[in-house]
Amino acid sequence: MVKYYKRNGAMKLLTISSGFLGLMYCFWGILGMHFTYNSLLNLFTQIFDLDGYLGYILGMFIAALTLLVAFKPGDPLPWHWLLLLMFSILLMTFVHVIAGFPIFVAGIIGLFSVV
Repeated sequence: MVKYYKRNGAMKLLTISSGFLGLMYCFWGILGMHFTYNSLLNLFTQIFDLDGYLGYILGMFIAALTLLVAFKPGDPLPWHWLLLLMFSILLMTFVHVIAGFPIFVAGIIGLFSVV
């Protein structure tokens, strides 16, 4: 079942941009182009001296699921504002805060614009 929102186009655009940003940051992280603040997971890997590649692979999986929700709503995962907020928290944790922010905005838009 697919939910329809008043601002469905804007929500999809923000979700797709968030998924592509997540994939981009994960690819850059695997290639070694680190930023000053990667993610919340990077803080834990630095404290416990763990390798961060597992976090990047998990982040790529979450970003791919985000794109799948945007491109095929209702087929593998539902198109719902609560799921978008959960993906925003996961992207902020495993990828980068900038990658999770657009989908967070999309979830808030979906929360206030249910048809």
